[in-house]
Amino acid sequence: MDVNSDPKTHTWYKKLKKIDLRNNDLKNIPNYISKMISLKKLDLSMNKIINIPPGIFKKLLKLEILDLSRNDIAGMIKPGVFLNLSKLRELNLSYNWRLTTLHPKAFYNLSLLEKLDLSENIIREIKAGTFVNLPKLKTLDLSENIIREIKAGTFVNLPKLKTLDLSDNRKLTTLHPKAFSDLSSLEILYLNGNKITEIKSDTFFSLPSLQKLDLSYNEISEIKAGVLNLPKLRILNLWNNEKLTTLHPKAFSDIPSLEILDLSNTNIEEIRSGVFTGMPKLKKINLSRNRLFFLDDEAFYNLPSLELLDFHSNYGEIYEIVGGTFVNLPKLKEINLRLNRKLTILHQKAFSDLPSLETLELSYTNIGFIGEGAFKNLPKLKEINLRDTPLTTLHQKAFSDLSPGVLIDLRGTKNISKPAVYQT
Repeated sequence: MDVNSDPKTHTWYKKLKKIDLRNNDLKNIPNYISKMISLKKLDLSMNKIINIPPGIFKKLLKLEILDLSRNDIAGMIKPGVFLNLSKLRELNLSYNWRLTTLHPKAFYNLSLLEKLDLSENIIREIKAGTFVNLPKLKTLDLSENIIREIKAGTFVNLPKLKTLDLSDNRKLTTLHPKAFSDLSSLEILYLNGNKITEIKSDTFFSLPSLQKLDLSYNEISEIKAGVLNLPKLRILNLWNNEKLTTLHPKAFSDIPSLEILDLSNTNIEEIRSGVFTGMPKLKKINLSRNRLFFLDDEAFYNLPSLELLDFHSNYGEIYEIVGGTFVNLPKLKEINLRLNRKLTILHQKAFSDLPSLETLELSYTNIGFIGEGAFKNLPKLKEINLRDTPLTTLHQKAFSDLSPGVLIDLRGTKNISKPAVYQT
């Protein structure tokens, strides 16, 4: 197509504000694009474009959104490719599986850019200063690349950045202690699906606004005291760190705003008292699919906002619940111990003085006997699930302290005389 062949066509191009050229089997960016001086949105995704000639967009002074995803862009994004795009707000370069390198000045002077997507490429390294002149950038996606290391100075001068995604860089093992320094506005950080083995003491020190941190599917073996000094963090995901076996007594002591903590699918063996001290806003703890063999007395003491404790499918040796394990938990609504196959004994006051507890899940455990006083002072309890346990003996006052109307599921407990499902 030649815009010079028809003056009327030329005029029409000059007025065009949006153009969608996706999925057109294009191997090159058409020259006529450079004449569309009123364009605000340009979609060139799902083509076979190999190269972006420097200056091809330099006359598109009004362009705000540029999508080059799902092409065959190869090698390096060179300086000058996005020259003069001073109004660009969104740039998508994802799913270019031959894109390996970003020149340090590839995105130079994109002063209004808010969203940059570089996911699903094969970028190996981010050089210091690559994002230095992006003062409005809010979202940066570098997931699904093969970045090996995040060095100091990688993310400097990004005062507005709120979301940074570095997930699934499966060769990423090392975070420099100052990798995230100067990101004072960052709220969400994804580091899941990497090979990170250690969190050093200063790694997250300069992230005062961080609210969500995902470190799942890594190879972290220890969380040391003080490494998570994150005063505004609300969500911490550590699940599927299979080398994680121990929690330092003060591992979470510097996260006073934490609400959700996911430690599932690790190999934690014990929870000692004090691990969760100083977490007044914590609502949910997920410890399912671990190797827990021991819950210390008062391990969950004084968590005034806690609503859910999930221990289901542990492969360890939790064989008893003693009185005092769950103390001073005024808002706790649910305890899930389903599929803890070694759980055999419920001691007196194992579940007592929990004024908000509604659901107690004990199905598919090995509980054979419930004595007097195991369930005491549970005024809001609605359901106890004891399905498919080898329960043979119920003390005549086993449930006498429960309020009227509690649903008790005894299906699969064939050796006792009570109905399969009944209410107190």
